[in-house]
Amino acid sequence: MAGIIWVIGILIWGFVWVLFHPWKNAKLDEIRLKIQTPMMKILSDYLIDWRANNFFWLIDEHEFHENDFNMISWAEFEPYVEQLQRWDIMFTDWARYISSIVIPGTWKHALIYLWNWEIIDATSKWVTVWKLQDLDNLSRGSLLKQIIAFRPNLTDEQKEEFVQFAFNQLGKPYDFDYNKEDKDAYYCSELVADGLASVWLDITYESKSVWKMVVSPEDAVNYVKEVWIPNWEFEDVFWLAKESTWNEDLGEWEWELIDKNNLKY
Repeated sequence: MAGIIWVIGILIWGFVWVLFHPWKNAKLDEIRLKIQTPMMKILSDYLIDWRANNFFWLIDEHEFHENDFNMISWAEFEPYVEQLQRWDIMFTDWARYISSIVIPGTWKHALIYLWNWEIIDATSKWVTVWKLQDLDNLSRGSLLKQIIAFRPNLTDEQKEEFVQFAFNQLGKPYDFDYNKEDKDAYYCSELVADGLASVWLDITYESKSVWKMVVSPEDAVNYVKEVWIPNWEFEDVFWLAKESTWNEDLGEWEWELIDKNNLKY
């Protein structure tokens, strides 16, 4: 058993090392990407599960069916969905996903709300439309730590152009090379950033992820908060997170879902 754990550890170490050390030779780097992409697609479906016999384990996302008390469940989140409108953008902070290793900052994923509880985003496979209740494993066992939503103050025409831009990218693969110059593939926050740029809203914040400068979900959230909201180009919708409070009667900590936007003012 220990041998299997060591093999998994070495594979993950090699995976991370390659991410941070691209080969300078263009041909070799092309081969590196062909090997790296399917590996990352596979690993993106797995979670870190440290509880089994106190060893480091990986677990398939689809086999995770637990609702940790400090995660936001679908039952808790569902009432807030009614506040969303078509073209709202959202960002999530999740737990356990291996892909968090290469995503800088607190916020790990970006998506666009459509209608009828549907979203469009760049997943680890491709740009696709799917149900909001499947986000961050919500329909099985939540991995959602926080979710924040913003609304662009655009004309109806601009909003439709923004959504249409995202629809035009449907089916394009996930950009595991994090190359923002390559428009044949998209990572999640790149899709949102380029969609907003199509209606003349440019995010200029960037972070270094792996070996490239990217517009990370964290950059997008900070830009909306620090630049666009003060300029009335965006507005808050909600910022949901679990907070712990001490219950004097029970003598234990309890976790409560709060909208952190209500605490800012």
